[in-house]
Amino acid sequence: MSVPETQVLRALADAPMRKEPFAHLLIDGIFPPEYYREVLQAAASARFERATYPGTGVNFDARSWQDHGLVATGVAPESLLGQLFGFLSSERFARALLYRFAAPGSRGPGASAIPPEKFRFFQDADDFAAVQDLQLDQPGYEIAPHPDHASKIVTYLFYLPADDSLREYGTLLFRPKTGVQPRHPRPGLLPRVLNRLAGPYGLMQRSDWYDWDDFEIAGMAPALPNTLLVFAPNETTFHGVRFDPPEELAGPGRPVIRGFIRSGRGKRNYLADYPGGLRPIAMQAARLADRLATRRRPTRAS
Repeated sequence: MSVPETQVLRALADAPMRKEPFAHLLIDGIFPPEYYREVLQAAASARFERATYPGTGVNFDARSWQDHGLVATGVAPESLLGQLFGFLSSERFARALLYRFAAPGSRGPGASAIPPEKFRFFQDADDFAAVQDLQLDQPGYEIAPHPDHASKIVTYLFYLPADDSLREYGTLLFRPKTGVQPRHPRPGLLPRVLNRLAGPYGLMQRSDWYDWDDFEIAGMAPALPNTLLVFAPNETTFHGVRFDPPEELAGPGRPVIRGFIRSGRGKRNYLADYPGGLRPIAMQAARLADRLATRRRPTRAS
C-alpha cells in the first residue's frame, strides 16, 4: 500500500492552528484507517533494538522501570515503513511543515511560530535535515518541561498505539506559573559522576530541562491512535512527558514516530546505541540516590 501523501499534506494545510498554550497542530486520523492498520502491522513485525535517546531511564519511580528505549532498525527502503520514512524525509513533507509554521499569524497577529533567525535555513535555502525514527518508549521515559533544542526547527510525533489505553500518557503542554521564573535543576556531584558511566543521553540531560514545579499543565496531546502532534520550537513551547503506566497497560511500550526538522544538512536524530557496560549500574545507582533524596513529582494531566 502506497503512502497517502496527498491526504497527509492536505491535513497539514487544513488543520486549525491551535494557539494555546503555544502554536501547534493536533490532527487525529492523519492516515486513512486501512493504511494505519498496515502501519501497525508493519510496526509489530519490525526488529527493535535497545537504544538511548533523550528521556530514556529518567523517571526512576516508574513501574517496570527500564534504562533504555527501543528503536526500529534495519527498515528496508522498499517496505511499508521504509516508504513512509522516505516520505517523512522528503522535501515536500518538510516544507509543508516549515511553511505552515513560518506563516505570519501562525503564532499570533503577524507573528511566525518559527523564530525569524531560523528562516535562513529554509527560506531560499535547503540547509536543513528531516530525521525520524520509530521508537517504543519504555517505562522510565520522562522529559521535564523544556522548549526543545535550538537546532530544531519543527518537532513532530505520530502516535501509533493500537487503542486508546495510553491516551493519558501523551505529550503535556505547559505554561510557566504566574510570577515564577522557570529554573534549571542543579545536578550534584553524584549525578555528574554517574553520568559519565551511563553513556549517551545519561543523567545530565536533565540539566537542560526545567523544574516541574515551575509550570502548570495547560493542555495535552493524548497518545491516541493515528494522531499527529506538530509544533515549531521557540521560547514558549514548553512540553514534556512522563511514561509510567501500570504494568497491564505498558505492553511493549509507547509507539511513536518521533521526528524533527533540524537546522543544517546531514544531521542525525537524537539517538545512540545502547552502551551496555556500566550504564545499568550507573542508572541503578542514580535510581537509589533519587529514592534516598526528597523530590516532588509531577502529576499527569487529567
